Parts: sequence; structure tokens; C-alpha cells
Amino acid sequence: MALYYQLDSRNKDDFKEIIRRAVAEFSISDIIPQVNYITQIKEKSAEELAQEKKELSFILNDIQNSQQNLKNFITNNGGKWRGLTLQTLQHFHCGYISDWTSPKSRVHNTFSTPTPRLIIPSGKHYLARLTVPIDSFDEKSQRYIRPKQPFNFASISTENINIIVEGEIDVMSIWQATNACSLLFNLQ
Repeated sequence: MALYYQLDSRNKDDFKEIIRRAVAEFSISDIIPQVNYITQIKEKSAEELAQEKKELSFILNDIQNSQQNLKNFITNNGGKWRGLTLQTLQHFHCGYISDWTSPKSRVHNTFSTPTPRLIIPSGKHYLARLTVPIDSFDEKSQRYIRPKQPFNFASISTENINIIVEGEIDVMSIWQATNACSLLFNLQ
């Protein structure tokens, strides 16, 4: 909902607005008493606001710089990543950073091990998906990052259909599988 309404869920006022809209849209009146804790959040100091501004600057730079590296990343992975083509990833304005560290860790100058990440813009922020090959992980970790195959919708009509999926990779996969140039997908 934050992405759809162009709101920042980390901002106190925006978060309240997201809750208000969720309650109205989904008719959830039983959670309203639990939302009052939001008003107890302390106001941010000038230093905290400056850190947030610096973090946002890192985020915007990451998105812009990562988009320049996407083509080389996809080419080096046989033309696809988790079944998604360069065209699909570019459609969703994705990018790649080979030595990504969290913007928050950069703001606070804390140590963070750089990792290769696919950058998926999401509202005012982005999702950073790990791109390390599966054989770099133990057996337990593999089940969470196994390669996904694009959805196959050959047997159904995608005209006037609503699809609910788990995450952003699934949304991109559906877009690619249905050749959905004219469809509207909200990456939420």
C-alpha cells in the first residue's frame, strides 16, 4: 500500500495514513486500538533527520548506478537471472550492484560485508536481492533462494484476471510469462 499510494512506511504520518487506508479498504476495525502506539513515537532530532536524508541519497544513487550494471550482469549469467530476461528486469527498472552494502550501514559507518545484489526499486526505497550462486550456500539456505522458473500461463486466458503472488520476483515472472505489455501490475 505504501508503494501504491506513494507513501513512506518509515515516516510516522505516512504510516498512520497507510493504516487508515488499510482499515477503510479492508474493513478491519478490530486493529484500530492496537495502532495507538504510533502516536507515542518520539519526534526525530535534527541529526536523525540528516541521517535519513543521507540514507535516501545513498538509496537514490544505488538505484541510478545499479541500472548501468544490469546488462553486464545478465550477459554473464547466460542472458537471464532466475528465469527473468534483461527486457523484463529493465521494464521494472532493476539494476545490479556487485559489492552492495546497506545504505543504513553506510550512513552509520558500520561494517557490512559487501554482497552482489539485484536492485528492485520499490516506492522511495528498493529491494536488494542476493545473487550469489546457490552452491555457495548450505542445503538449508538453498530452499529459500532456489532459482524460480517463469510462470506458464499457456493453458489459461489472462484477460481480466487478478493474480495474487508472494513477491516482486513473481510479479515480474508473470509479466514476462504473459507478455503483459498492456497489463498493469503493482509491485507491492
